[in-house]
Amino acid sequence: DCGTAHDRDINAARNILAAGLRRLAVGIPAL
Repeated sequence: DCGTAHDRDINAARNILAAGLRRLAVGIPAL
């Protein structure tokens, strides 16, 4: 179960990171 929770945490972190990168991409016209 610990491994499952860890994978879930990694997936959540990746989702948050992806959302942040999308916001940065929208905010920076050069990209």
